[in-house]
Amino acid sequence: MLRHVIDDHYVLYEYRENGITTGICSRCGKIQTLDHPKYNGSGTCKKCGAIISYKSVGKCPRIVTESYDAHLLQKMENKVVSRQFRGFAVFDPKKWEKPRLHFWEERRILIERDGTMKAYSYEEYKDKKMHWIPARLSGTGTEYYYHNPYHYSAQGRVYRRTLPALEAGPLKHTGIRIAAETGMEFAPEAYLTAVQRYPILEKIRKAGLLSLYQEYLINWAVLSLEDKGELHKSLGIRRDQLKQLRIQNGGSAYLEWLQFEHAQGKDLAEEIRSWFMKNKIQPEHLSFIQDRMSLIQVKHYLCRQKNLMAGKSYKEILSVWKDYLQMAKVCGMNTKDAIIYRTGNLEKRHNDLVLLIEEKKNKQDAQEILKRFPELNDVLKTLKEKYEYRDDTYAVIAPDDVTDIIQEGNTLHHCINKTDTYFERIVKKESFLLFLRKTNDLETPYYTLEVEPGGTIRQKRTEYDRQNKDLEKASIFLKQWQHVIRKRLEQTDHVLAGKSRLLRMQEIKKLREDQVAIHQDIYHGELLADILEADLMEIEEAA
Repeated sequence: MLRHVIDDHYVLYEYRENGITTGICSRCGKIQTLDHPKYNGSGTCKKCGAIISYKSVGKCPRIVTESYDAHLLQKMENKVVSRQFRGFAVFDPKKWEKPRLHFWEERRILIERDGTMKAYSYEEYKDKKMHWIPARLSGTGTEYYYHNPYHYSAQGRVYRRTLPALEAGPLKHTGIRIAAETGMEFAPEAYLTAVQRYPILEKIRKAGLLSLYQEYLINWAVLSLEDKGELHKSLGIRRDQLKQLRIQNGGSAYLEWLQFEHAQGKDLAEEIRSWFMKNKIQPEHLSFIQDRMSLIQVKHYLCRQKNLMAGKSYKEILSVWKDYLQMAKVCGMNTKDAIIYRTGNLEKRHNDLVLLIEEKKNKQDAQEILKRFPELNDVLKTLKEKYEYRDDTYAVIAPDDVTDIIQEGNTLHHCINKTDTYFERIVKKESFLLFLRKTNDLETPYYTLEVEPGGTIRQKRTEYDRQNKDLEKASIFLKQWQHVIRKRLEQTDHVLAGKSRLLRMQEIKKLREDQVAIHQDIYHGELLADILEADLMEIEEAA
C-alpha cells in the first residue's frame, strides 16, 4: 500500500541556516542530503525516485493522506481471488520513517478457470454482524451493488508481483499483467469482463498498441469495433496505417484520423494531423465545412481568425464558425459562396447574424402581440413626454414600441414579454413599463419598472427578476423622478391612478387569501403578496 498505491509522499527535514540539511523519505525511510529545500516544495526522492513534497520538522503537523483503492490477485486452490482494498496513511513528524497504515478489504471476486466470476462484499447483513455476502458483478466499475451502496468495484493500482504466476495458469491469455505494468489504474473485475466480451482487445494488446489498449480498457463500454479477423480491418484502417499507429503509440484520437484518411482515400501530412490533434479537433468536428475547404485551408483559416479572437481556443473558434454558417443558412444566405463561408472577420459576422436573427424574431413576436393588442404602440407613444427624466447618473426612459419591451425582457431574462398581463395593463392604462438606465449607457437594459399612471412604482426588477444592492442608490433617484413627474400629471392621470391603486390592492388581497407562493429562485417559499408589497414605492413617499 505504501510503496505501490499511496501517492502522497514526503521528505521530512530539519531547518538549518546554511540550507544544507538531511531528510527522511516517508516512502522508503532512507536518509538523504538536501540542499536548500523549500517547505511544501515538490521534488524527487534521491533514493527511491518517488515524487515528494518537502516538510520541515518545526512546521509540519500530522498528515493524513487521501484514501486509495488497490487490488491484490492471488491463487486460491484452482481459482483466482481478486481482493479489493482501500486505505490511507498517517504521517507523524515524530515517527516520520514509520507511517501508520490503515487499510481494509471491501470486495472479493472469485474467478473460475473458465473465466466465470462471482462477487462478494464485506458488510453488515441481517444479524448486524460483518459477513462476506454475495454481491452483483460489475460491468463498468460504476454500478452500485446489493446492501451497502459504497461496496463497488473501484479503479485502483493492481499489485504486480503475483501476476506472472497467475498468467501462466488461471489468467492465461488475459494480458492482465501487461495492463498492470503500464501503471494504469483499473478494476480487474471490469477488465476481465471487457476481455471476455471483446476479444479484439487481446489483439490490440498483442499488436503493441498500448495507448489504444489502455483507453479501451477504461472506456470499453463505448467500444464499437467489430472483429473482422485481421486487426487493421477491424480498426477500419490499412495495414500500413496500423504500423503507423503502432510507431506513434496512438490512442483513439489518432485512430479516428487514420480512419478518416482511409475513408477519404487520401493521407494527411503528420504535421497537419498533429496540429488538429494538439488542438483537440477531430474529423467529426470538421464535417460542416469539409465539402468546401481542404484541411490545410481550414487550418490556415482558423489561424487567421485566432489573431482576431483573442482568448478563444481553436476548437471554440471552430464552434463559432459552425454556428455562424447555420445562422447564415437560416437567413437565406448562400453558404456555398466563399465570401460567406470564409468571411474575413468571423466573430463580427457571427455577432451581426445573432442580432439580425434576434431582431427578426422580435419583429415576429411584436406582430403577434399587436394582433392581440392593436392599441399598444399608440399608448406607448404617449409616455415619453410625461414620464421620461434623467440626471447625471440615472435615467427613466419609455419604450418606443413593443419591440423595445421584447428586447428588454430578452436581455434581462425576466417575464415582461412572456405574458399578456403587462400588455393588458398598458392598453387599459392600469400600469406602464418604463426602463431605468444609467445615463452614460442608455442603450443597455438595467432595471425594468412597472409604474402606475400616478407615478407609483409597483415593481423594480433586473436580470432574472432580481433586485441587487445597487438598487438602494438608484431608489434615491427614483424618488426624485416621482417628485418631478408629479408636477406633470393631469386630472385624467389622477383618475387613472386611483383606479390603478384599487385594482392593485384587490390583486394583492386575492393573492394573500389564496396563499400564492413563489417556487423558484431566491424567493422560493415566499408569498407573492409579500414580495409585491415590499417592492411597492408609492408616489406619496417622494413628496
